[in-house]
Amino acid sequence: MEDNDLKKIWKEMHTGMECKSIDIKEIIHKKHSVVISRILHRQKSLICLFAFFFILSVTSNIWHSVLMGRASFLLWVVNIFLLFILFSVIWGYRLFIKSADLCSVKESGIILKKQLERKMHFDFIICLVFFYGIAKKRTIKKTKI
Repeated sequence: MEDNDLKKIWKEMHTGMECKSIDIKEIIHKKHSVVISRILHRQKSLICLFAFFFILSVTSNIWHSVLMGRASFLLWVVNIFLLFILFSVIWGYRLFIKSADLCSVKESGIILKKQLERKMHFDFIICLVFFYGIAKKRTIKKTKI
């Protein structure tokens, strides 16, 4: 009977197991952590890059409007597109830093995959509409000439 005592077996198996605090430096040296930090660094770099291009484009459009006396609709459409790209990159960054603590690793991966697919489809549709609009506007201008 004593050989089948589950409480005793449980205690024997789990004695000496203490919860150790996790060292951050130890985690950073793991391969998956390096990959995640590279992805986050890339996303931060893209945010800075697109923010710079957006600010540069807006200031050049304002300067163009002041010099020419009127605003160019096509240039402002490009600014709106750059703003969309900036928000899209920020959205992607937020997806990567968002944690799913209540989910298992497998479920968290599935959720992240679905969110990234949704983001990619949304980005594709916006880009498609934007470039179709530019192509349509160009063909209308050419037919009027």
